[in-house]
Amino acid sequence: MDLGPVKMAGLIINQPFFGGLEKTRLERRKPNDVMIPRSSMDLLWELALPVGSDQDHEYCNPFIKGSYHKNIGLLPRTLIRAFQGDPLMDRDIHFVKMLVKLGVQITGHFGEIGFHCADSFDATRNLTMIKYMKDFI
Repeated sequence: MDLGPVKMAGLIINQPFFGGLEKTRLERRKPNDVMIPRSSMDLLWELALPVGSDQDHEYCNPFIKGSYHKNIGLLPRTLIRAFQGDPLMDRDIHFVKMLVKLGVQITGHFGEIGFHCADSFDATRNLTMIKYMKDFI
């Protein structure tokens, strides 16, 4: 959408939450993850998506060709962080690869061991994210 005269200089995505009908290797391996069990993820998407939609809806699954797809390569430089151990990590890495292929400048942090929302429970991880953001800005 046209936000003019505002110009977005960057986008920060901390632990993206994407879904899809076909479950990833990590989602299949960790169906009972303590932080985000698959049943909870499925329920969240059911509540968030338009009635009658499934997880291959464009709001949930950025890998399908939705209405935004032709413009996704126009995203500004983007900072993305995710944790090794998060069942959503496969989707996050796939998302980064898609953005890079479309020419989006990416700064990614994926090496830390953790879990979804780890920085909500650990002040050190939260400070690390703040440092990532300061460096990015």
